[in-house]
Amino acid sequence: MRSGLQCICRSPERRKFVGRIGAASVMSAFSSFFPSEAGAQGKLPRTITEAGQRFRDRSLGVAELVKSYLDGAKQLGPKLNAFITLTEDEALKTATVLEAELARGNARGPLHGIPIVYKDNIDTAGTLTTVGSEFFSRRVPATDAHVVSLLKRAGAIMIAKANMNELAAGVAGRNKYFGDSHNPWDLRRWPGGSSSGTGAATAAGLCLGGLGTDTGVSVRGPASWLGLVGVRPSYGRVSVRGTFPRAYSFDTVGPLTHTVADAAILLQVIADYDEKDRYALRAPASNFSAELTSGVNGLRLGIVEDFTFRKIDPEVAQSVQAAIDQFGRLGAVVKTVKIPLLSGKIDFRYPLTILLYEFNQILGDTYRSTENKALF
Repeated sequence: MRSGLQCICRSPERRKFVGRIGAASVMSAFSSFFPSEAGAQGKLPRTITEAGQRFRDRSLGVAELVKSYLDGAKQLGPKLNAFITLTEDEALKTATVLEAELARGNARGPLHGIPIVYKDNIDTAGTLTTVGSEFFSRRVPATDAHVVSLLKRAGAIMIAKANMNELAAGVAGRNKYFGDSHNPWDLRRWPGGSSSGTGAATAAGLCLGGLGTDTGVSVRGPASWLGLVGVRPSYGRVSVRGTFPRAYSFDTVGPLTHTVADAAILLQVIADYDEKDRYALRAPASNFSAELTSGVNGLRLGIVEDFTFRKIDPEVAQSVQAAIDQFGRLGAVVKTVKIPLLSGKIDFRYPLTILLYEFNQILGDTYRSTENKALF
């Protein structure tokens, strides 16, 4: 099912409504719109961790949760234009299998039965993967990306392929062919990009998280604009095999979630060395959740002179300063540091030269040999 309907809402009701309840309650608020309620409590879980707990105590079923998210995606997805393809049939079949496994006492881990979405440049076998482009609008991969294989094994359930900037080239959520994605806090505003659909769907509570890709800012941007947690892993830490490339030297795959704990859960699964990925780097085994509750006492936090507070709106400066002050009260060591590279106007020529050169390596010949250049 392609969800390409555009609905550019000019009224601020959604922003006002979500603003009243606060970011932590976005999913709960959206659940009131769903045709079916999930679980005995009548509310959707707010986090991956909570969903797992409710699966185990039998107050919520896997199929029940997946159906609620799919219902919400069909009802609200077109308003956000967050999805290119809904994978309803596959999601429900997978949910039935995973529900049966739980009934037998077989849990694969914290992602067992968790509904997520994938940015549409991450290959999914047998499912349309368009890279957000008209040129690739009928592209169906034969195999899964490595990260998808890992998440399938861990029990995650794909409910949709998410909208994105065409060919992952952009920072806002613009897409000429599939339509622009919208920010659920205010539908007149951008959600950030290029992982725009993953971010918008997660922020609106239409899934419990998802994967995006980050070449320059494409996971961290939507996270910042939407009030989410976004992680760009160290280059080579997560396999990019099966992800349509943007720039070989910069590409990464990372999670978008509501909480740091949920991001750690997703990252734990996908940060698995892939010997078939030419860009993968071996790294020591890590437990990304191990120290989440150990506090920040002694943590060194740098405030960059002539950068951190340069040319930002007063309310943003106030929020950043409040966070800094809170870190200090919790025991972090806060210091001002000077980074000459970030002082004054930043020179983007060198990374852009690499990015554009590699983008030409990836698509140049295809573009030049295609008669209808408007497809790009």
